[in-house]
Amino acid sequence: MPYRQITERGFVAHDDGAPLVCLQVERHLAVEVSDFVERCPQPELSITDTTYDLDDEQYGEIVRRIVADEIGEGEGANFVVRRTLEGQIEDWSTDRALGVFRNLLLNEVGAYWTFCIQTPERTLIGASPERHISSRSGTVTMNPISGTFRMPSEDISDVELQERLVAFLSDEKERLELMMVVDEELKMMAALCPDGGRVIGPLLKPMSHLVHTEYMLEGTSKLDPRDLLRGSMFAATVLGSPVENACRVVKRYEASGRGYYGAVLAEIGWDEQGQQYLDAPIVIRTADIDPQGRLRVGVGATLVRDSVPEEEVAETKSKLAGLLVALGMAPARSRRSRHSVHELIPPDDPRLTVRNEQLSPFWLNESPFAGEVSDLAGRTVELVSAEDDFSIMLAHMLRRMGMRVHASSWREGDERRLDADVLLVGPGPGDPRATDSPRMAELRRLVAERLHEARPLVAVCLGHQVLADALGFELRHKRAVVQGAQEEIELFGRRELAGFYNTFTAVLPRDGRGLPFDCAVDGDEVVAIRGPGFASMQFHAESVLTPRGYQLLADTVLAALAPDRSSPSSDDQPEGAATVSPP
Repeated sequence: MPYRQITERGFVAHDDGAPLVCLQVERHLAVEVSDFVERCPQPELSITDTTYDLDDEQYGEIVRRIVADEIGEGEGANFVVRRTLEGQIEDWSTDRALGVFRNLLLNEVGAYWTFCIQTPERTLIGASPERHISSRSGTVTMNPISGTFRMPSEDISDVELQERLVAFLSDEKERLELMMVVDEELKMMAALCPDGGRVIGPLLKPMSHLVHTEYMLEGTSKLDPRDLLRGSMFAATVLGSPVENACRVVKRYEASGRGYYGAVLAEIGWDEQGQQYLDAPIVIRTADIDPQGRLRVGVGATLVRDSVPEEEVAETKSKLAGLLVALGMAPARSRRSRHSVHELIPPDDPRLTVRNEQLSPFWLNESPFAGEVSDLAGRTVELVSAEDDFSIMLAHMLRRMGMRVHASSWREGDERRLDADVLLVGPGPGDPRATDSPRMAELRRLVAERLHEARPLVAVCLGHQVLADALGFELRHKRAVVQGAQEEIELFGRRELAGFYNTFTAVLPRDGRGLPFDCAVDGDEVVAIRGPGFASMQFHAESVLTPRGYQLLADTVLAALAPDRSSPSSDDQPEGAATVSPP
């Protein structure tokens, strides 16, 4: 499946004509890897004219622009822009393709799929570390991977390697980089799976030149594999978040189409019980070679608010190292096995599992039961998405509380059910002060009408900013961008950890006395508002980064529904807080 297929979701992409290709398997043969390696031809490759389409300086400049002009202006939390290594392989043939495949099998470790696929038009050879989506017996699995430790080129002791790995695991940038893509893929899981998905991990994924951190997401679904593929185009780890706007940013910064880079291979078949299955890795760490031997290898780094250009350039090269060895473009080096890395940091190592202590148990595999909220069960919600699928996670949480949710896009004016008990104006990218944005204009209209009608209104992130603007607050850039950050805040008398994805903020007036509503503030930045018939949050209660998010979302909806309800106190059972109980 080519990357341009993402237009099927209504998202933008360069149209490079790369075809969606279906190969019907007529013969299937299983062989031992050792037998294949022994019998496989080993021709040497001659590769000339190798160059990146973007040199190191040009890619570094893109990193700086993304951080300043995109993340710094509220367009998203992270973005993946590719660079492409190109070259010419002399006397390209099937034997040479199999030789590259053999070298990958010998030298790369930890790959999810190692593959060689040939059609009359191209050969794809790669060792992808990342499962995009799979489905077996109704269990759907996704595998967000992010955070990259570059294995040292020099020989070092196990003690020193362990120290470096521990430092990597403690790096806040690397931790939050992974949590951002977990949030983004949970949005897809919540759309595809009625149970929303469970977060399992974290885990280490050692490879020959790198060690990644990863989680597994699992849910259940009865959807056909084609619907699972369509609904999950494509992974945040190769695009950014939120995905729809990330597609726009990718198209602006990449001069040409991606071909198959960042998209998926998909095996669809029937298991021993006659049930259909799907297994789809992401097309990364993959050489795309045409019949004349023209080589293209796409690679990208996840760019976040504190990305350093030189580090991101180095990361792109490290990600290609295993493939370059297989192509004969770099010498093979002695590498520790993945087992030795797991011996240094085993899966249950507290230095790894400590990451979960500050995450939402609602989404974790050890999640406690989150049942109906008695005062919300049966109430209706019209949830308006402002181009961020966090709205899907919000809808999932609200349904678990027993509410009836109708979700609509900001574009769907005639389809909305404005007679719902609650209107929820959701999150999205962009500058809330923009005067030339149809999306911002529509959100302002919805908020103004709801306030005028004095009917219950809940607003999240961008929606919160639009509400604050309507209430007369000043909107400005935050002191520091917190796209994909976990912050401790004071929230109506209680300290809370919360996940933030915002570049802009509402601020208190110089004299905040006499306001006819309650505000929770961080310095002078407004993180939540509760007033007669409305309540809002700048943070994301639905994010995996908000440990008490389920309770906080219920409290916020209750506050909007009951204007005479006082704000929660600092007690464990504050007045006005939701009571969650099994049905």
